[in-house]
Amino acid sequence: MTIPRIPADLSAAEDAAPLAYWRGHMDAKMEDLTSRVGSIEIKVDKILSDVGEIVSKMNAKDATEAQAKSAFRWLVPDSAALLAIVGAAVAIVLVLIK
Repeated sequence: MTIPRIPADLSAAEDAAPLAYWRGHMDAKMEDLTSRVGSIEIKVDKILSDVGEIVSKMNAKDATEAQAKSAFRWLVPDSAALLAIVGAAVAIVLVLIK
């Protein structure tokens, strides 16, 4: 790859050729930079979209787990209450057997 020679002093140039060369060179660099920035923006937008989808899925999963836990807690009483109910049932059965 060859490096273009840029005139050292454009202000002293009598004709517009050096200035046109400089403008063309800078325009090419700006076009390259613009395309690179555009490519980066597209990639960043894709990453943000993917992260948004992941967050949405995680929120849905957390909500489902929270519902399952609350349903389980509602359906299955605390262990102390369960022991008390079983104990009362055993006491009733023992009283009826005697």
